[in-house]
Amino acid sequence: MNIYFDGDDHVRGAELADPATQSMAAHLAQLFNADYVNHAVDGTSVDQILWRTRDLINQCKQGRACPDLIVLGFPEWNRDDWFDHGKYCSGNPNKLNYSQSHSQPRQQYYKEIIANNATYIGAMAKYYNNVLYNLHSELFYLGIPHLFFNCVTSLRCDRDVMTFDWKGYYINPYQLTFNYRNWCRYQGFTAITPGQFHYDSDANRAWANMLYDHIHKHNLLTKDEHGYLHNLGRQSRRHYRDWE
Repeated sequence: MNIYFDGDDHVRGAELADPATQSMAAHLAQLFNADYVNHAVDGTSVDQILWRTRDLINQCKQGRACPDLIVLGFPEWNRDDWFDHGKYCSGNPNKLNYSQSHSQPRQQYYKEIIANNATYIGAMAKYYNNVLYNLHSELFYLGIPHLFFNCVTSLRCDRDVMTFDWKGYYINPYQLTFNYRNWCRYQGFTAITPGQFHYDSDANRAWANMLYDHIHKHNLLTKDEHGYLHNLGRQSRRHYRDWE
């Protein structure tokens, strides 16, 4: 079995001594006795997660590589991407620190007008609610098992957000207080560095156990009565490592 992970610093395993063995990805893969790749990036945006996942889906469609399970953990909805120094950079807008003079007015505007604007954040939650449901629907159509969760915040940043039936493929997306950081805190775990909200291997293992139980409770790995749903997942996985 092969599992693909993507997300932010929480999914990568920030501040862990050995993320390759101590992160939630490593613990969940161990529970399934599976191989895994983890493309999570510290400070990443939702868009960058979606870009990388789109590349993976396109490879699946070409028959090159397709994991048995995709697991995505999403950061705040107001993380933006700027093209700077030849590449796209993303992260919490309050932490952006571009040195080029032409970026400074943009950075200042973002910090003062956009970063903590509740109307903007609510609008982005509505936007990503639709985008992520489309992604779920496509993966479901392609027969690729998957699981989404929030690392930091809820999709219900705006009371008018439409609530979709995710059939268990997205864990409590509209519950205001349910996300990885809050869950660890409510379970009694202490952040490695106060204020950074990164948790130790025990917390990552507990979260992975919860994900594992959720996957089995909702039969997320089960195919339809024919054993597939236009199932690219049944194709050869010999090129799985192509996208490491």
